[in-house]
Amino acid sequence: MFKYLILITLCVYQKDDTFDEMLMKYYTSDVPKIQPSVLDEKMKSGQKVVLIDVRESAEYNVSRIPGSGIYPSYYPSALANDETGITKGDLIVLYCTIGARSEKIANRMIEEGDFTQVFNLYGGIINWSNSGYDLEGPDGKTEEVHVYSASWAKWLTKGIPVY
Repeated sequence: MFKYLILITLCVYQKDDTFDEMLMKYYTSDVPKIQPSVLDEKMKSGQKVVLIDVRESAEYNVSRIPGSGIYPSYYPSALANDETGITKGDLIVLYCTIGARSEKIANRMIEEGDFTQVFNLYGGIINWSNSGYDLEGPDGKTEEVHVYSASWAKWLTKGIPVY
């Protein structure tokens, strides 16, 4: 009887992933990652950082990292032109909700060879917010974070989830 109780307990108990463990299930390439703290330091130092938000405009309109913009993710090499002011040697950091979509686009940018310093923000906007860094919305500073869906909301520990 005791043997069956242990077996049932083991089958019922399922350890929840940590945020990092969950991310590793979605990250599939060797795109260099940058931690929110490192990105914040680079931005505060005055270094030119091109922040690319690859989320949909509805997500971007809820909240975004200050100074970021939406660029044509379907054709990354279009970024390096006179209109954007982005050059091939600029520090480029892409992000999305957790970093899965941005990793794919960053990987394409690296493979195309158009840019030399391409990074994916580790943990995306959720990790940025959880780390205590500011977000901006349509009316200035905001606590709202578009978390893509209700299932992603559990990973947000600092901020108000919106989906």
